[in-house]
Amino acid sequence: MAWRQVIFTIAVVAGVTTQNDVRVCVSELFAPYCDRLQSLGSPVVCDGVGSSDECLTRLNNGSSDFGVFSDEDMVLMAHRQPDENRVVASVRDVLRKDGYSFEAVSVVPASHTGGVESLRGMKYCHPGLDDSEPSWSPRVKKTLERAAAKIESNADVELEVQTLSSFFKSACRPGPWSDDDNVDADLKSRFSNLCALCGQNAKCSKYTNNMGPNINNVDNNNRHIQALECMRSNDNNTFAYVAWQHVRTYFNIRNPRIRASYSLLCADGSLRPLTLEATLSNVAPCSFVKQPWGAIVASTAKASQVSSSIKS
Repeated sequence: MAWRQVIFTIAVVAGVTTQNDVRVCVSELFAPYCDRLQSLGSPVVCDGVGSSDECLTRLNNGSSDFGVFSDEDMVLMAHRQPDENRVVASVRDVLRKDGYSFEAVSVVPASHTGGVESLRGMKYCHPGLDDSEPSWSPRVKKTLERAAAKIESNADVELEVQTLSSFFKSACRPGPWSDDDNVDADLKSRFSNLCALCGQNAKCSKYTNNMGPNINNVDNNNRHIQALECMRSNDNNTFAYVAWQHVRTYFNIRNPRIRASYSLLCADGSLRPLTLEATLSNVAPCSFVKQPWGAIVASTAKASQVSSSIKS
């Protein structure tokens, strides 16, 4: 369900099950839905905010009763205020039974040894740094490469790219490396080995490699599937950093015959074989990022009321 529809639905339900005003903090994106609530005579009052941080502040000071937070918001909230407010419901894709919104994993040849450090000198297939996967924040996209090449999260972009270029033999790391188009073009020209696996005329913005025939229930345009195909089509010195749900699709539907040739590399350096049992599981044997689902978060004072409203 779309975030807008989530807020609208929950707000309506909360409004019709209470005699008092219920205040929900919403971004400008959701403002039109507040107009719809008012037209229905709902007692829900929408408090416009510019960010999830502002919404959290309103929950903390009691000026708003609840808000809807994305999966990335929930990660940040856990670090900043692990014991404040209350999660009253998760917001998830009802068609998926995964335990997490996603898990980011590293798929390596089954013969790989030496842990994360031994990714040095390998070929690297990445799903992309653009917005093709909105739930993958910059933090998620760079978790593995920063751990492997020992790059600080606040590193200058040129130092980051230079370090990666020296660490990996070649790669496809599509999408913008810098918000400045001129800087981006300059970096891709100087460190072109990080674009070498993207395919002809890709301009390091996407994959253009031949994906072969279409297969039912496999999206050949999905960047994670493309990154896994990039891994397969290169030599045995290539790995991919992708979402677990797409690993399952790739090895269970697209290429089950090569499943045994690959393993997951864990953060502690160990390997987990990609057995049939492993790829049938909704939860990865190990991962570099476990992203929780988004959630409806309420102030402590209103948590019980909002929770009851949602269940009504």
